[in-house]
Amino acid sequence: MSQNSASMMIEPSAPLVVKFNRYSVLFQALGTIFGAAMFLLFGKALGHVGLLQMLAIIVLGHLVTGAVAFTTSELASNKRIGGGGEYAMVKTTHGVHIGASIGLALFVAQTISITFYAMAVAIGIDPVLTWVSGLAGMGPIDQRFSALAVMVLVFFLSIKGGDVTVKFLFPIVAIIAIAVVSFFIGVFTSGTTFTVSAIPWLDKIPDGMGFWPAFALVFPAFTGNTMGIGLSGELGDPQREIPWGTKLATLISFVVYTLIAFFLAYTAEPSVLVENQLVMAEVSMWGPLVFIGLIVASLSSLIGSVVVAPRTLQAMSEDGVIPLAPFFKSLWGAKREPVPALLFSMAIAVWLVFVGDLELIASFVTMFFLITYMADISSSLLETVSNNPSYRPAQRAPWWFSLAGLIMALVAAINIDASIFLISLVFLVGTFYFARRRMPSPNVQTIFASVLFRIERAASLRLRSSRMENKNWQPTVLAIAETPLDKRPLTQFLDWIGARHGLVNLCQMMPYDGNFVDMLPARQEALQHLEEYIARRKSHLIPDVILTHNVSTSILDKAQSGGYHSNTVFFAVEEGNTQAVEVIEPVFHEMLSVRKNILILRYGHRLFGNQRNIYIWWSKPENGQLMVILSYILLCQKDWQDAQVTICYVGGDEQASDTESYLKKLIESSRFQIGSLLYRRFDFDPAVGIYKTIIDNSQEADLLFLGLSERTDIVEYMTHWDGLNIDAVFLRSNGDANLQA
Repeated sequence: MSQNSASMMIEPSAPLVVKFNRYSVLFQALGTIFGAAMFLLFGKALGHVGLLQMLAIIVLGHLVTGAVAFTTSELASNKRIGGGGEYAMVKTTHGVHIGASIGLALFVAQTISITFYAMAVAIGIDPVLTWVSGLAGMGPIDQRFSALAVMVLVFFLSIKGGDVTVKFLFPIVAIIAIAVVSFFIGVFTSGTTFTVSAIPWLDKIPDGMGFWPAFALVFPAFTGNTMGIGLSGELGDPQREIPWGTKLATLISFVVYTLIAFFLAYTAEPSVLVENQLVMAEVSMWGPLVFIGLIVASLSSLIGSVVVAPRTLQAMSEDGVIPLAPFFKSLWGAKREPVPALLFSMAIAVWLVFVGDLELIASFVTMFFLITYMADISSSLLETVSNNPSYRPAQRAPWWFSLAGLIMALVAAINIDASIFLISLVFLVGTFYFARRRMPSPNVQTIFASVLFRIERAASLRLRSSRMENKNWQPTVLAIAETPLDKRPLTQFLDWIGARHGLVNLCQMMPYDGNFVDMLPARQEALQHLEEYIARRKSHLIPDVILTHNVSTSILDKAQSGGYHSNTVFFAVEEGNTQAVEVIEPVFHEMLSVRKNILILRYGHRLFGNQRNIYIWWSKPENGQLMVILSYILLCQKDWQDAQVTICYVGGDEQASDTESYLKKLIESSRFQIGSLLYRRFDFDPAVGIYKTIIDNSQEADLLFLGLSERTDIVEYMTHWDGLNIDAVFLRSNGDANLQA
């Protein structure tokens, strides 16, 4: 590896500023997980559904968040993901376009969360503010202004640096832990008897909310275990620190919420849990600790969102997928803080405080987080399926666990609110196409190419060991040409064959006499022209260019490679061009020996006329059946959808009855649309000859199909059709294409 290439791989585009460590990841996650929902909503949901269903909610909810913890740890341990956290992970796997849609949804959810948590803090401190304002002789303070003041305070802390803000999470999480422990001690000192038989598994209020509404109410309390990933761009060793902090936070979340469910069910009746949202304070060893815990829990979640949301926006701006990217991607100050992105995030959050319908927006926040989780899990699954050697994570997530989490996230999204899930998907599709318009040719490759390669590999191995049955026969065409871009009828006909039913490899042969290496630039240029031509026409062709000293030998070599990929070899010759016919002559019989169908398109300047009439001149049944199948493929194309296929044959009266009976049965079994496949007899005059008979009776046709004999001399045979001014396909079948299969 050269020094330049090594430096491109190792050196970051900007100096790395390390502000956080594994404990920052852990406390960032815990500070978001243990928010206001734990104190205010958990008991209410428990009273509605009972302990047994609540435990099911905890298990299923953590199945999703646990799968996310394992998959994001796997992705993070593969390589340094850079700034943006989950957005960077999704982008690395799915590409910048899908990453932009997921990243924008994630940014919206994180920004709206700032509003929610600020309002939760305002609700928690409202009794204190009411008491203070009463002493001062003032009226009650609007909670929206309290939320605004809290956001301003956190904003100025963030301006000083994300590391300063995150440091506040350490004592905050400690206070939350003390509040929860105080509740546990209060339960043990309340005189409650703990026995297995006394567990109130099914106690709940009558006619309460169902399982999924309760899941929707509680699930946001479990989210947040991935918030620490948003610090990825400023971690010293994200490959180790993200997995450690994320997995540990998920485990602590599961244990704590399970214990809270048991203790609440033991200590309070379901009706009390529903009516009194602060029942934990009444049971706690010291009630004010729960109120303090409620306030600081909301504050910790607020701090986490304020730190992470602008970093997601700044990372997206680095890729240029959003408007005003140069402004939002800039980092200010000695600590390189994303201040412009922070200002924009706070502006949205403040606006939502005063004009937003918080209940409706809450549903979108939950849905966006679920969709982000699905993207995280699918990234890991796709990387596993692709088996790409470049994917070498230090940790592996069990694929079955990831798949179960993905299915659970999808089931939860649909059952929580299918309409909001659908609207969220429309939002994602819209942002995807917006990103494609801004960046039509991204540098980041997606995983889908690797997945398709795995599928193609599996199919190739499967088809290699089994011969294609007649029922499943489809044309897999190797098209040979020296100058394909100069032959529009050639590419047009191949487009029709490959659009829906076939696989067409358009191979350009480039003869040369000089040095092979000297010809490589010309080959690359020819291949590029082919690819551009195919992309411009939106063709379904696979391009290839081969340098060759001997065209015939290269055709034979190419036709024998790839196994099932070429059951048909295709050539094109222009009217009067005997040189092109001479190229086919040396390989014609060899192609028949290796059981290839041979198609030769002889074209003029009509471009298939009006594309209304196809004549099949019947000779041998195996040739004729392939002609009918190819005609059907043409009829499936828009250009030929109104065409009619006529099977034409030449014969005397003594042969007419047998031939007509055979063709009638063949047409009935062909399953063509009524009237689109007919047959017609022409009398044979020895004085006129077979060639002139066909030419004279084909003037109404736009395309002819004619048979080839295995004993045909191609050059001599083509001279008999000099008077034919209609595009024609001459073919010889290997017998595998069976119309009645």
